[in-house]
Amino acid sequence: MAMENGSVVTELPNCTGISRQLIPDIAFINPPTVVSYKYYKGNWNALPDFSKLNPVKTGMEVNIDLGMRKRDTLYGISRKSSINITKEGVILLKPI
Repeated sequence: MAMENGSVVTELPNCTGISRQLIPDIAFINPPTVVSYKYYKGNWNALPDFSKLNPVKTGMEVNIDLGMRKRDTLYGISRKSSINITKEGVILLKPI
């Protein structure tokens, strides 16, 4: 997502043929305030299926950060939350 003139604009890949669209402000009235996380330790050659692993630690966080980790390497974190979008349309969310 990007900001244009103080409004959030979706960014869709050029291959879709769909132009950039404004996301209405109403879509952000009830943003998620809490995110659940699961913290894993391991040495993987590829991204593991975290649903098949036992987490070392679980919890809730308001601000997404890496504060729960106990090491700088060989760990993984899965997070879960929700977003309430009140208007029909195509929206692409990507990490910043």
